[in-house]
Amino acid sequence: MPHWTQVYEWLSRDEVLFLQVARAREAGYDALAEEALEIADTPRLGAKKVFTSGSEEGEDNMTVTEEDMLGHRKLQIETRLKLLACWNPKKYGTKVALGGDPANPLKMEVQVESDTYLAAVMKNAELKRQVAANE
Repeated sequence: MPHWTQVYEWLSRDEVLFLQVARAREAGYDALAEEALEIADTPRLGAKKVFTSGSEEGEDNMTVTEEDMLGHRKLQIETRLKLLACWNPKKYGTKVALGGDPANPLKMEVQVESDTYLAAVMKNAELKRQVAANE
């Protein structure tokens, strides 16, 4: 496999390849959105263990129940939706429409949590690349 920087070099030089990759990314975003729907619509059963401690020694109990792993599914869906909002905000981002007086237009500042998250992911990837290069 070529290094990712080489791929971006090819993309900068070849407009046809650039457009093909852009179309593939769009299809990938839609596939990720469909996957989020599939996760939401499909219960996943798992074991939940609850430990209780008795007042006497040896009275400890463990209860195991089988239930839908709702918290895990929520995390999977939320992660996908946040990534989609970062990668393609026009299609998957939060849309806000405001109206105002032309003489006194509204002024709004928005801080998006996903920007901070994406910056941390990118920084982590860069640090991993630097470590790999030094090894």
